[in-house]
Amino acid sequence: MSRVKMRYFKYTILAFIFISFAAINMFGQSQQNEKQYAEVLYISGSPQVAPAGEDEYIKAELGMLLGKGDKIRTDANSYIELGFNKSENNILRIDTSSNAVLLLEEEQKISIDEGRVFAIINELAKGAVFEVRTPTAVAGARGTEWLTIVEEDSTDVEVFEGTSYVKGFDEVGILLIEETKIQAGFSTRVRLRKRPSRPKRLPLKRRQMLQIARDNIYRNVQETKSVRNLIPRARKLDMLRREYNKRTLPSRNK
Repeated sequence: MSRVKMRYFKYTILAFIFISFAAINMFGQSQQNEKQYAEVLYISGSPQVAPAGEDEYIKAELGMLLGKGDKIRTDANSYIELGFNKSENNILRIDTSSNAVLLLEEEQKISIDEGRVFAIINELAKGAVFEVRTPTAVAGARGTEWLTIVEEDSTDVEVFEGTSYVKGFDEVGILLIEETKIQAGFSTRVRLRKRPSRPKRLPLKRRQMLQIARDNIYRNVQETKSVRNLIPRARKLDMLRREYNKRTLPSRNK
């Protein structure tokens, strides 16, 4: 093979490697972008949201896109359901009387200070996990359905389907590596800076209540899908915030 052909062959191989690397990088970025927001799929009552870094809340809207650091709160008469993927089968219900912050990190997706979060996680990439953080524990799974209940100094995790895991914090507040596995139909409690308690079987009545909540969430999602064409185009929270300011701030001309 002549030098010219060798040089041409070498440049062709290098160009192919470069293009392949760029394509892989773009694919990885697109996957990250899919995780950048959580969409409001269902609203009951008047749940509120606040953009990251702000303390003033506005009413949540169906189809709203919430980003990292955005805050969510519900009162005794409201709850909100969020979707975390395009197929809408990774869902969180932030239940009544709750306060939460979206983390949208690689593993930990949401932090809840008080209240209840019902997680239905059915579709994750291979090796990925979905975690809910509380002041006393981190509860997560690789595909399951569970309820996280946060009280003043403890967290209860109740698993309805599949297997979840729970990690506590040590005496100085460092997250423990050790995981406590929770099978379907069992629960555990994690007190402040303590290890999770031994899992215990949920009473039948409690399991039935979880079944009702699960079925209700699925019905809500199906309802949203049925009226999808009627929902305004999804907008980011910061955009809605600017619109909110225009409506509420007094005009300078007055």
